Amino acid sequence: MHVVRLLCLVLALPLAGCLGMSEAETAAKKAELAAKDDEICRSYGAKPGSDVYVQCRVAQTQRRDAADNAAASAPVIVNNVNTTPQPPLYPTIQPMTMPGPRCTARGC
Repeated sequence: MHVVRLLCLVLALPLAGCLGMSEAETAAKKAELAAKDDEICRSYGAKPGSDVYVQCRVAQTQRRDAADNAAASAPVIVNNVNTTPQPPLYPTIQPMTMPGPRCTARGC
């Protein structure tokens, strides 16, 4: 039994590294995106440190985030079949809440 666990661990560790980017890769990608954003904002004539430059950098980040979100929510098509989950055809049944007692100026 211990041999099986050890074997699974030995096989899983190298694969775990493939799942995500390392910290160095993440830092390199952030630096690359920052350099591109800087180049774009400077090409518009914005000077680093100015309000216009800061607004431009924020706009570039928002644009990239919106594009990433749109790509993440795009339908997934496998073998010409749309596998994106569809909302139900009928509304879901919600539990009914009973109203409390009606109070008047004289009390409940």
